[in-house]
Amino acid sequence: MKNNSSKRYSTDFKERIVKLYLEGHRSMASLSREYGVTTGAISKWVKSIEPIKQLSNGQQTNLTEIKD
Repeated sequence: MKNNSSKRYSTDFKERIVKLYLEGHRSMASLSREYGVTTGAISKWVKSIEPIKQLSNGQQTNLTEIKD
């Protein structure tokens, strides 16, 4: 029987994975294999913190900040 419950990861864990990816140290595939996280999840985490809007005061925002 397939388990349909999704895993929950801490914010710190997600940030650590995204940092490794964005700094160019690791590929999504290698992070996925090592940490047991799908590449789709990593991609979603990366997209959620990438700047998406330049504000009038010169600051940037991302999806995570908008959702809060």
